[in-house]
Amino acid sequence: MISWEEDRAQFANETVNQSFNYLEGWTDSTGRLYARRDIITTDNLPGVFSNSQNIHKGDDTHTCRFRVLSIPQPKHAPMAPVKLKIGTPKCTFYDIKENWHLHDLTLEAFMENNGVLMRFDSQQQQCLLTKVAISRAVGFDAVSISHLHSQNLTNVLYCNLWEKDQDEIFEKLLVNPERCLQPAYFAAVLYGSHYRRLEQFRCRVDDEITSIEGGTKFGGPGRLFGQRFWYEEREKEVNVENTNKKLSYVQSELAVAQHLARSVLLCGKWLVEVAEKDHVQWEKSQDVIVAKEVRGDLEVTMKDNTRKTADEIIYVKRRAEAMGSQLQSLSDRVGSQTTFVSHELIPHDPFANAISSS
Repeated sequence: MISWEEDRAQFANETVNQSFNYLEGWTDSTGRLYARRDIITTDNLPGVFSNSQNIHKGDDTHTCRFRVLSIPQPKHAPMAPVKLKIGTPKCTFYDIKENWHLHDLTLEAFMENNGVLMRFDSQQQQCLLTKVAISRAVGFDAVSISHLHSQNLTNVLYCNLWEKDQDEIFEKLLVNPERCLQPAYFAAVLYGSHYRRLEQFRCRVDDEITSIEGGTKFGGPGRLFGQRFWYEEREKEVNVENTNKKLSYVQSELAVAQHLARSVLLCGKWLVEVAEKDHVQWEKSQDVIVAKEVRGDLEVTMKDNTRKTADEIIYVKRRAEAMGSQLQSLSDRVGSQTTFVSHELIPHDPFANAISSS
């Protein structure tokens, strides 16, 4: 029996040859770690699926350590249900899921509106599912991760990344291949990218509120102490209808931002637990060198990786906590403007009270 989300899922139309962003990392016979980024097509997928253990590069045998694939963002009409769409044909999606041993709940998690944070451990593999709380202004990011213990291989499928964020995520993975030896790192990188986009959204809302305050000449940070706005408009009558409409729009966006901030904070708490659990596990084990990083044969241990990942997640989580207070401040400023416009700028009938009392 399929879930409600799976039943409503929409996929891209069948295409002759679709392109995907791809990243792979491998170690050679000396333990040196390499990584490369590429663009592959649907026709290349069978080859990607088959190189799970050995990649032949010339006469030497290389052992694959991680593979990352990103499904393109779906094309949609302005009012289409983006949250329920996958940017690749259904058969292609299931081929990736089955060949990379992704968790059975991957599609259902990718379809979830309010985000998913799950970790599944078994003797055969470890799976992680992360989906952000969705918003047209901030994104629909999701990732499914599967680490196969027997092959010491991590498979990663990103979904619905915006093009700019996709490039930033892949470049960060490419320049830090040793960090990719920890499965949770792929979720941590997505988490940091999503938070940065939420911070950009908050700044845009802040700018809109400042613009309203500049138009009404009421309120605004520093005005109590005589500070002026960075620009001075000529005196003119405020368009009350447009101002009220804009205040309504800003309040709606603030409600979205506050929901997303709470979700980001929840995601951070969960990821900290995952990263700390990984660190404790490797701290108790022997300090085994897992790879030699290609830049200068730097020896890398899993204990190094897990500590760095935990610290980075904690840092982003602390910033998310502070954002909650910022958003409340913005909401208070909107309320102040709404009250001012309603009571000071909207004409009132002086006989209204007399008529109502009679």
